[in-house]
Amino acid sequence: MGCEAYDALFALMLAEGERMYGICWAGRSAEEAELEAVLAHPLFMVASDGLTLAPYGELASIVWHPTRFGWAARTLGLFVRERAVLTLEQAVQKITSLPAARLGLKERGLIKQGYWADLAVFDPRRISDRATLARPKEYPVGVSYVLVNGTVVVEEGRHTGARPGVVLRPQRSVPGGRQRALASLFSASLGRACRSRAARLCASRCWRPWQSRRPAAWRTGGRRPLAWPRA
Repeated sequence: MGCEAYDALFALMLAEGERMYGICWAGRSAEEAELEAVLAHPLFMVASDGLTLAPYGELASIVWHPTRFGWAARTLGLFVRERAVLTLEQAVQKITSLPAARLGLKERGLIKQGYWADLAVFDPRRISDRATLARPKEYPVGVSYVLVNGTVVVEEGRHTGARPGVVLRPQRSVPGGRQRALASLFSASLGRACRSRAARLCASRCWRPWQSRRPAAWRTGGRRPLAWPRA
């Protein structure tokens, strides 16, 4: 745009007007070898913190990071088929049953009698993400069918119009001791995986900044303040 970064930011905000949801930028926070090492850890789960978006309807005006459309397909295509960082079974577990169990989502995440049928039928030889920073709203290829609660919502790559989804809430809480153990293990494993001093320092302290800045009652809901272990 031929101007300073902050001037460009405010110019974009003015141009988009009140319908602008937000502005994000892409950066590189870790080396590929570090990312692969953490991804391969047995406690590491794969998910997206993104929004539910679509390239049509009211949501079409929101432009966000390409991972919103391609995070699962990228895991299965890049890190399973191309780089062999994970086996197909490991990747599927990290996307489905492992986070479902961690979050306490009862009867979810497994193909099992009595469980809700949340299924994706894909071709492991073809599945790949197509979304890019220039074209972030591109659906992945290689996915034929998607079922939500036993109802087909994607058939031969096309949305059927069905909307059987419901809000999922945890059915149990994870004990605080297990939370602290997982936090300590994650910090330690990430610190070993990261080769740079700055990355190791971030890994060793990533669980503590909020602890020192937030009031005890806010952090714990009135319970005894958490004491995260040092890595």
